[in-house]
Amino acid sequence: MTTIEQIMSTPVVTATQDEALAGVIERMHHRRVGSVVVIDGEGAVRGVITERDVLRQSATRRADLGDVAHTMTAPADVIDTSLDATAALRIMRERGYRHMPVVHDGELVGVV
Repeated sequence: MTTIEQIMSTPVVTATQDEALAGVIERMHHRRVGSVVVIDGEGAVRGVITERDVLRQSATRRADLGDVAHTMTAPADVIDTSLDATAALRIMRERGYRHMPVVHDGELVGVV
């Protein structure tokens, strides 16, 4: 059986809610990732910024892309490392997600 830990990506690219979206987009580009997990000051997952979110935001706002808080998908659904990969991928397919944060004991450890 394949585990979440075997298929998740690490380290996780993160951002905070008060960051400018333009900087997060640049980070996504340079790190070659399709999503950034939004965390609070204690490291708890608050949301996710995906390529889809960026496209939606850029289509509705012309000059200023704004900040992460106004663009992120929140609250973010997360997958625990205890869930097997088949079940996790089924959840992602049913909910239409291409990216989900992975947690272990509530701590962010990866992305699938």
